[in-house]
Amino acid sequence: MLKRPLPPEPTKPTEHPYPLLIYFLSSSTQAGALTIVSVPLDKAMYLSQIHRRPVLRKANFIAPYQGSLQTVVQKCIFGSTYFIAQDEGRVHLFPLMAEHLNGGKTVGDLSVGLFAGASNGILGNPLSTVKYHAWCDDKAKYLPTAREMWKHGRWTFYLNGTPASALRDSLFGMLYEGSRGFFHQKLVVSQQTPCPDSRLLDFGINSTSGILASILSSPINYARNKQHHHAQQALKNHTPLKPQPSTPALLSSLYAESKKEKTPLARLNFLANACNMKWIPLRVGGGMALSQFIYEEAKEFYEARLPMKKP
Repeated sequence: MLKRPLPPEPTKPTEHPYPLLIYFLSSSTQAGALTIVSVPLDKAMYLSQIHRRPVLRKANFIAPYQGSLQTVVQKCIFGSTYFIAQDEGRVHLFPLMAEHLNGGKTVGDLSVGLFAGASNGILGNPLSTVKYHAWCDDKAKYLPTAREMWKHGRWTFYLNGTPASALRDSLFGMLYEGSRGFFHQKLVVSQQTPCPDSRLLDFGINSTSGILASILSSPINYARNKQHHHAQQALKNHTPLKPQPSTPALLSSLYAESKKEKTPLARLNFLANACNMKWIPLRVGGGMALSQFIYEEAKEFYEARLPMKKP
């Protein structure tokens, strides 16, 4: 028998009287645990994409922990947005879409993913822009970079890339939650799969779903990063931020560039390298599963140790 229901079985958010405290502590634990691994790889993948060079190139790993503190702070504030929205969506949105509107379980899963992804993309983008701007200069500091962005463009630099971020995270969320629902139905509900530790099966389902979602959403991630890079060039040259190329325009340009390759296989390889499809599944897919595991375990830990009664 399974020890506990596996996501995405509808679950309740924390019933602790101080839910915001539980969310904050859980997200802080998750952020601190993953920063030492994720920051160097995140920076290397971003620089490899905008400069069109291999991820493992030495130049991508100069000052690898640049912005580690800012990343932890950002994740403490917004890093758990996806998981909080996921929890709340399972309780309020899933029953509405799946049962009351007769959409079924799949529609409920996709709705939760859309809600969680859009929330994460919109709320997390402003602070992420500071990180991307600073990463283009290995000696840049975050607070001076943020002040310079405000000085030269006010909100325009901070809001740059928001539609692409929301689109990418929404697509990722729908694919992630939809895949989790599918695998849960096939491996747990239909087959009644025995598992000595449900957490292991949980992690496997989340990893597989995260890998699929990250591969299919990677073209949108490419477009978003290119938009950020255009803004970085404007800030570097102290010129006004002009309207950015749209996501469809950037992807059309990339596809046209791939036609220069001689064979279909070479074109696919070109597109895969441009979109970091060889590395994003490792970082985003595995990282998402590990983040969710740490976040959920941290919630259980803090719920059990913090007083349940208000004074």
